Amino acid sequence: MYCVNCGSQVVSNDSFCTNCGNPSSVSRGVPTVYKPLPKYSSVHGLSLSLAIVFAVLLVVAAVSIYSDILQVQLIDRVANGGIITEAEATTNDARVASIGGIYFLVNIVVIVLFLVWIHTAHRNLGPLGSAGLEYTPGWAVGGFFVPFLNLVRPYQVTKEIWKASDPDFLSTTGDNWKKVRVSSILGWWWALFLITGFFGNMVLRSSFNLDTLENIQSYTYVTLASDIILVPAIILAVVLVLDIDNRQMKRYKVKFFARNQEP
Repeated sequence: MYCVNCGSQVVSNDSFCTNCGNPSSVSRGVPTVYKPLPKYSSVHGLSLSLAIVFAVLLVVAAVSIYSDILQVQLIDRVANGGIITEAEATTNDARVASIGGIYFLVNIVVIVLFLVWIHTAHRNLGPLGSAGLEYTPGWAVGGFFVPFLNLVRPYQVTKEIWKASDPDFLSTTGDNWKKVRVSSILGWWWALFLITGFFGNMVLRSSFNLDTLENIQSYTYVTLASDIILVPAIILAVVLVLDIDNRQMKRYKVKFFARNQEP
């Protein structure tokens, strides 16, 4: 008997495949066509690269917070009847524009790397022996781009990756990972991500209406709030990425050891 999912030989009295863990993939005879599972590909290098880029983004966010505070002080001085020189205004605008440009570029790199990481980490779930998955690696990434659905689907996908990567729930049934209790880190990370997105949208809308001092002041305060919330969001994202990386490496070692112990 052979598994029609991965092509591995299966003992006749087994009701599941010991390689991919799919309980419904056993068929008598050699399958003429089957879709082999992708090979396990460690996300460790990607995780470290992503952590470094996140750290750069954290530094940019910290610098941006400092810049926002300087701008708030400048605007408050004007609001209280003070005077600012043309040189001060020019320096402030140049600083804000430079930080905004750097933030944009670093954020693009973070997004691309994170999506590649999501795809790779989810693709590993099959080779790691997890069956009964609700999403595919392609849909794991695609969910980020569907309006309204992207408010929940990325969290659901990341939760599936985190749970299905648990090394302590590697069993022959393949779907035992569903019993894993979700870490609160995921919930806080996604909540902060959504809040940051909300403030980012407010910043974008406010940027089109900076014709009065009050509007500029409101824009600056919203930008400051967005940057402050971004800091814990980045920290939790790094913790989450490194945690999943560690879980997948441990699960792979457990699975590899178990396979080598088979007679």
